[in-house]
Amino acid sequence: MDFWQADDAGSYDNEGFRLRGHQFTDAEGRYRLETVVPGIYPGRTRHLHVRVQPANGAVLTTQLYLPGESLNARDFLFQPELLMAVDNTAAGPQAQFDFVVEAPAETQAKEQAKDESADIWTQLQQPQSAYFILMRHALAPGTGDPANFRLGDCSTQRNLSAEGREQARRTGAAFRQRGVAVQRLLSSEWCRCVETAELMALGTVEPFAPINSFFQDRSTEASQTAAVRQFMRENAAQPGVTVMVTHFVNIGALAGSGVDSGELVVMRVGEGERLGVVGRSRPSEPIHYGSPSLQTAQTFTQARMGAKSMGAARQMFFLLRGTPFVKFQRRFRTDRTSMTASRSRYFVQTPFVN
Repeated sequence: MDFWQADDAGSYDNEGFRLRGHQFTDAEGRYRLETVVPGIYPGRTRHLHVRVQPANGAVLTTQLYLPGESLNARDFLFQPELLMAVDNTAAGPQAQFDFVVEAPAETQAKEQAKDESADIWTQLQQPQSAYFILMRHALAPGTGDPANFRLGDCSTQRNLSAEGREQARRTGAAFRQRGVAVQRLLSSEWCRCVETAELMALGTVEPFAPINSFFQDRSTEASQTAAVRQFMRENAAQPGVTVMVTHFVNIGALAGSGVDSGELVVMRVGEGERLGVVGRSRPSEPIHYGSPSLQTAQTFTQARMGAKSMGAARQMFFLLRGTPFVKFQRRFRTDRTSMTASRSRYFVQTPFVN
């Protein structure tokens, strides 16, 4: 399980591992975590990021939200189906949320996913038509960009971590090892996308404004998405592979589903100029949001996500348990009497890279 979040002021630690943790449940899927209540990140409501992967199972990536927050209704990722339930106890509010995820050993679905991924790469090796690969930039811890963001000034942006840079290199190596030639390599003008594309070393990187992030300005979503679709249609007649390194929101608008860092979504223009998803792939090895200083969780072993201090005020406790499925039950308590709980949007993805 991976957790990462903003601090109580709404800021992410993009250079270290503060409020970023990786832990294992016990044999019965139980887990407990103490952390601060997240502050409000610009453009979002309060939320925590969570990733869950059962042994030999698919990865579940989600965000947890706090109900009763005025910004929930305006957050484009918020989904009410994923709100946590809260009980007020003598010890303070207790919030809980259950996840049930399948934990197969060797399932037919897993083998099928491998076959489909292999088939996608086979198609890309000798393309008989035009393929457009939407790639989310490599690992850049955090969400969105700082308030002082300026295009062209990387010091004001959220950038790749050391793990993200290595992930980008491995992805480029995967293309070369599989013999996939890239006809054009386009990138968002955001520094984390340009650096991802450059580190992949698959050709000359071309800035392409229509795939710039609209995370903090949704007014341009429709026009940018239409421009990318038009680009695909105009270039559909020439067989080859075009890679576009872009952002979570852009890929979601084009492909209809979320992606993890470094994940690839392969699209093609079909009959009637209809755009369709051919498949998805994660060509590099798993990367975890982990801090080596954190404890490995045993039965109800509590671990703190690297913080300077954890006072009685603003503490969260998460408890995860369940069998035969892996069920995750989260609990927190805090001295904020107005605290209610929430759930968040989730995406199930095949094993794994982000």
